[in-house]
Order: sequence, then C-alpha cells, then structure tokens
Amino acid sequence: MHDQEGASHVALELLDVSLDEALEPAGGVGRPPPRHLTARWAIGLGLVLVTVAVAVVVAKQPSHELVTGDPEAPFGLEGFAELYVATYLTASGDDGTTAVRRFYPAAPTIAATGQTDRYVMRTGTMRATPLTDEAWEVSVAADVLTFDGVGYTSDGTHHYLVGIVDTPAGLAATSLPVRIESPPPSPIVARATEVEVDDAGTLALVDGFIGAYLAGRGDLRSFVAEDSELTVVTPPPFVAFELATVTTATGADGVPRLHIVATGAAANGSVSTLEYHLSLVVRGGALAVAQVHSGPLTSNQGGT
Repeated sequence: MHDQEGASHVALELLDVSLDEALEPAGGVGRPPPRHLTARWAIGLGLVLVTVAVAVVVAKQPSHELVTGDPEAPFGLEGFAELYVATYLTASGDDGTTAVRRFYPAAPTIAATGQTDRYVMRTGTMRATPLTDEAWEVSVAADVLTFDGVGYTSDGTHHYLVGIVDTPAGLAATSLPVRIESPPPSPIVARATEVEVDDAGTLALVDGFIGAYLAGRGDLRSFVAEDSELTVVTPPPFVAFELATVTTATGADGVPRLHIVATGAAANGSVSTLEYHLSLVVRGGALAVAQVHSGPLTSNQGGT
C-alpha cells in the first residue's frame, strides 16, 4: 500500500509534531419523585441510604492517590463529600439533624426550614485540595430542584466547600457545607498544534482502516500492527463513510497520533459525525494502525 520512502517521510513528520506544553456537572435535569412521595418517605429513605453509605465510606479503608503527586487521599473522600452535601441540602428537623451529624458530629440543630421541598438531582466533585496529610478541602457542585407548590423547577447548580479530616474513626466533616460562588474552571493549556495530513499513502491507510473497522469493508488485519488487539466493530454500524479532515496531534503522553473527523452513513440513512485518534507504527516499511485512543487536548480546545 505504501512505499518505504513515503512511509518513513510521514513517520518523521508525525514525530516532528510540536508539543506546546500544556468541570461543571453534566447538564440536563431528570424527573424528581412525585411531591407527595417526597414529603412522606424522602427523609426516612434518605436516612437508611445515609446510614448504609456512611457505614461503608466512613469505615477505615486502604488509601489511594486522588491526584498524582498529592498526599494520599482516604478512600471514599469524594463520595463522602458529595453525600454530605446532598444530605445537608434536604435535611430538616430532628431527622435532618441526625442525618447531618453522621457526617459532622458537631453540627448545630438543623432548623425546619422547608428543605424537604428541595430535591438534589446529582452531585459531583469539582476539586479536592489537600490542606495537610489528614485534611482536605473539597469543592462539590449540586444540581438542585425546588417545589413551588405546583411542580419542581430548577434552582440551578449550587457550589459548596466541604472540609474533611481523616481521623482514626474514619472521615468527618469540619463544618456545615459552605456555599460559595461557582469556582472558575481550571485553565487548560494546549498540548498540540494539529497539522493537516496530505500524504496519499497515509490517507489511503486511514480510508482502508475506517472502512474495515466500522463498515466491514476489507480485511482489518491489512491495516493494523501485527500485535494490535483491534477487531472490527460487529455488526458494522455504517455502510459508508466520508473523511472530512485528517491531521496530526500529539497525545497527552507525547505520542504523535492521527486525528480523523469523518461522517458515517448507517443502513437506515442516518448520518453521524465520527472522531478518532490513531497511533501508528511502521510495519514492513509501511505505516499501520497500532491503537485507537481518546482525543488529546489540542490548540483549539482552550488555554493559552
């Protein structure tokens, strides 16, 4: 398919791609439970779930690193923080106080302020920052709905700061969740500048690989490395496709890859936009696909 000189030229071009150096929660709102059910069993069910979850999370567990280079975070740190925020947001009266104190033993009495009219759709950890080897500060986002007497409406995304310590008895919060402004997104620095590929041999490889991989057209082994574990997608999701762009991009691991954007047509006539990142190797003097990867950050994905 490719002559040795052309393959070597493309391989060198790929290897020369420069490396420039380098979450809000998912959108959408689900359906809350019926209002009368929320009032009757939400707190009771919540206490049961909190009891079970806290028994699992708070129990002393082996540690793992939350972020490479940070002090070891206790197992379940993020889940503890998220569950605590969700419990606090729906806590009310004596039962609510009991639930919150499972996380924060010194919590003040939770006033009956109608918080049973609140429903937490989802929570997610935005950031976890170590303060000491035993203390962490976790930023949690919560998508909240409120009942207005007729139905549930979105109250937006609330952001809270939670202090957590790892004690001999397990995890414990250091205060009630602190309402904060939405934290600014972490800066994303571009990792690669994409370069358009116009080499006929490389384009033929991409065309042949995508055709075999997604449309069952041709022998996939003709386009992949000998030790590649790639197999055709079964059943083939497309009957035809068209390449839009083929560029080079350096992955987060520094490995040059091909970045392919294409459109695929299914048997029912529906059309989908496809995006693939492929790492390549030289096999017998010609380029071959080694693996399919998730996309690396590129110069047009933000940052400076």
